[in-house]
Amino acid sequence: MNQAAIEEARRRAQDYLNRAGIVLTDEEAANIEVADFGLGELMETGLQLVTYVNTQRVCAKELVLFPRQTCPEHKYPPIGGDPGKEETLPLRGGGARRPREGGGDAAFIPNRYLHGLERGRADPGRATHHQA
Repeated sequence: MNQAAIEEARRRAQDYLNRAGIVLTDEEAANIEVADFGLGELMETGLQLVTYVNTQRVCAKELVLFPRQTCPEHKYPPIGGDPGKEETLPLRGGGARRPREGGGDAAFIPNRYLHGLERGRADPGRATHHQA
């Protein structure tokens, strides 16, 4: 991914967040992470995010998915004495499919559930939930 593509994704992500009523500091806006997971296909498989908290147990982030963009399925299972990580991902607009394995919803994902996010074609200002 070249720098121009990263900057364009940051600009679009900030625009989506602004439309959802989320105000970022200048530092947060400058540090919007753009992830293509090493696949080189950001518009199909990728994610834009602002990280507020990210520990071994909990994360709090603003995630932005562009229309038809997918965040790959993953989970944080318990290993030995480590209970795994929980994620809280508020759905601010657009759409996201829910975790594939039982329980949870688009806002809170327990550590043991396989989950991914996929944005539909919905307008960023209208929230919809899609069951996987």
